[in-house]
Amino acid sequence: MSYVPIQMAPNTSAPTHYAPAERGPHSVLHGISEALRGNQLLVDLLETTPGCAVVLSQERQIVHANRRFLEAVGMERLEEVRGYRVGEAMRCVHADEEPGGCGTAEACATCGAGTAIHESQVTLGTKNREWRISIDHASAKALDFEVIATPMRIENHDLTVVTLRDISGEKRRRVLERIFFHDVLNTAGGLQGLARIISEEDSDDDDEESHWIRRSILELATQLVSDIQSQRALTAAESGELSVSMMEINFDDAVKSSVSVVTGHDITQGKKIRFQGNGDVNVRSDPHLLQRVLVNLIKNAVEATPSGGEITVRTLIESEIRVSFSVHNPTVMSNEVQLQIFQRSFSTKEGYGRGIGTYSAKLLGEKYLGGKVDFWSREPEGTTFKFSLPISQSI
Repeated sequence: MSYVPIQMAPNTSAPTHYAPAERGPHSVLHGISEALRGNQLLVDLLETTPGCAVVLSQERQIVHANRRFLEAVGMERLEEVRGYRVGEAMRCVHADEEPGGCGTAEACATCGAGTAIHESQVTLGTKNREWRISIDHASAKALDFEVIATPMRIENHDLTVVTLRDISGEKRRRVLERIFFHDVLNTAGGLQGLARIISEEDSDDDDEESHWIRRSILELATQLVSDIQSQRALTAAESGELSVSMMEINFDDAVKSSVSVVTGHDITQGKKIRFQGNGDVNVRSDPHLLQRVLVNLIKNAVEATPSGGEITVRTLIESEIRVSFSVHNPTVMSNEVQLQIFQRSFSTKEGYGRGIGTYSAKLLGEKYLGGKVDFWSREPEGTTFKFSLPISQSI
């Protein structure tokens, strides 16, 4: 596609709803472009950038672009896009709504790229925004980018380096994940409700095996709902979209409840979990996330314990401001395992998709609950995981 050359108008003002419409003279843009081409280090850095990259003048016009950007807009040479603004080069549907071009339409005030570039120029700092751009009037095709704008000064020219990373796939996956979790939780919740009704029914013809089957169906349905909720929380936590509801919680009660959850699981058969409570204080935390952290750490210890072994769960008031939970098992981890224990999807167990328990505990416990998750593993003591939290100061 060929573009009609832009008429440079540095000394005239066009109407704008957001950013200035003025453009720089072609001779100035050409001079800056040549200076950048002579900076081989900068050119090489832009070419090795994983995504598209452009350098903009103070008037937000392109003075340099890497090969990935040229390929993305269907061009072969820098001269074909020099002088254009990013939205114009990428055919944004709003770029031609006003005579001033990209950045001057009413919709530009909400543009992620325009906002990042403008704020970077004003604050002289790096700005990061998400940018959703519609690029086709007929099909309303939209793309999502992560935009990073960084100021740079070369030969007395104030410039802005802008990198674009296509996150369209990530955004679509997030939407599909939200839809999936919503629908599958509705289905699992309905199954759980029916299982509860069946488990509560009494019949004179029921024998012990029938009672066991009904009870097992309810337990499995409840576990299914819990597993789906856990995965949804982890997915939201990784994307920074997890919401937290903090409230006063008795720490010992929270730990005992988590022990009960794990005790009812098949993995505890042939093993003993011993609880020692010494943390009878309140913490301010999200009860659901707190239980997920505690359950993950307890399950991790149970899975590492051989049949006939014992797992010890303790709570301890460490000081006037801090309380801790610890879970101990007799198995010692190798140094290789210890170095990777908090990495996502690392596991000592075979099978795809395993190994997110300790990773999830670390992520939720530290980033969202404000605690500290740590461990030690050595002969002859075994392995201990510890999770500490601030004691609530409101009591």
